[in-house]
Amino acid sequence: MKVALIGSNFSLKGYLPVIKKIKKLDLKIICSRKILSIKDDIKIKNIIYEKNWKNIFKEKIDLIILAVPPKVQEKILLYNIKYKKKIFFEKPISSNVNKSEKIFNLLKKNRIRSEINLTYLNHELFHKVKSIIQNNSLGPLINYDIRWSVVSYDFYNKVKSWKTDESKGGGIKNIFMTHILSYCRFLFGKYEIQRFKIKKKNFLKKILKAIFH
Repeated sequence: MKVALIGSNFSLKGYLPVIKKIKKLDLKIICSRKILSIKDDIKIKNIIYEKNWKNIFKEKIDLIILAVPPKVQEKILLYNIKYKKKIFFEKPISSNVNKSEKIFNLLKKNRIRSEINLTYLNHELFHKVKSIIQNNSLGPLINYDIRWSVVSYDFYNKVKSWKTDESKGGGIKNIFMTHILSYCRFLFGKYEIQRFKIKKKNFLKKILKAIFH
């Protein structure tokens, strides 16, 4: 399967090492707006280094893997409606819920083979836990609570980027809560949120205070 990889951060740190290990995947193109600065670091021969993602659609590519900001991703996904390439992309789908719903419906209507990156749902332990829950191995499920904390360099250091800007598809809810809700649906099936309460706490300060006092 001929693959094109788009992005310059997680695409190279996360996806690229995996692609190299899967024999069925034949990497043909790496695309990034920073391609000139990262090309020497990649050091892969016999592939195309591309700056403009639109040029990828002119090549014979079977699968496109995206690791780009939401505003760029929504443009690529909409552009692909015409070409119908298999596509693997990140969450959130776009910069807001309405656009994401529109894109999702278009992908479904045009029968474009696509998948969003929720890696852990393929993990062996997730499937084991799901089996325990469905088989009532530990007894019937009565209720469950979600308690989660976020460790993010960008948030703690107040970095100004799309990752910390909700209007651009970033923010804690867009990036992290999508994981939580997806896991709940995978493990427990369809659900309806009865009530929720979100509190923001700086656990790092508490930990440092406990260590140094």
